[in-house]
Amino acid sequence: MDRTQGHTASGTGASDDVIIIKKYANRRLYNTAQSRYVTLEDLAEMVRDGLEFRVEDAKTGEDLTRGVLTQIIFEQEAKTGQNLLSTEVLRQLIQFYGHQMQIMVPDYLQAALTNFTQNQEAWAQQWQKAAQSHTPMKMFEQQVEANMALFNQAMTAFNPFAPSAKPQTQTTEASSQTSSSQAPSPEASAGSDLQTLQAQLSDLQAEVTRMKNSQQGQKP
Repeated sequence: MDRTQGHTASGTGASDDVIIIKKYANRRLYNTAQSRYVTLEDLAEMVRDGLEFRVEDAKTGEDLTRGVLTQIIFEQEAKTGQNLLSTEVLRQLIQFYGHQMQIMVPDYLQAALTNFTQNQEAWAQQWQKAAQSHTPMKMFEQQVEANMALFNQAMTAFNPFAPSAKPQTQTTEASSQTSSSQAPSPEASAGSDLQTLQAQLSDLQAEVTRMKNSQQGQKP
């Protein structure tokens, strides 16, 4: 497949280094840079090669990129042995749709994936060394700790209901005591959800530590 970057069609408003893919009513995809029809697998290869593209409706010019990328994931997940999203992960993602915490999930997932992508080469080398020294659990534990750190940063950045670090006055304390006797507010519910997520991550880290200790106890 030719990897030459193309140019956008005039009037799209996109950057010149973004390849325009036209999607027709018959669902066929046309690469305007290479003047040929392509498949979802071709687009998946372009993503892996780091090529930027935008999928547009051939008639209206509507941006269809997100939907097409979702189709690519669906096709890749359908292939035997190439699953990235386990059944449990899919269930957890579905649970967040329509949930008050939904707005925070994309930022957290993007931060975690960005961190993993930036460090994947270093992680691969360290994992190989860990496997050779029979300490892969240490690597897994470190990754869990890194994800927990990212999670806590996300919670701090995107939680507008976090308690203030400043000392409260007696008037504020009295007001808080009065409010606590009332029905739980949306802010309190959001704080409870954050605590639940943090507790789940803590449980995961504890389980990793237990597995690590168990593995060390089995060594001669």
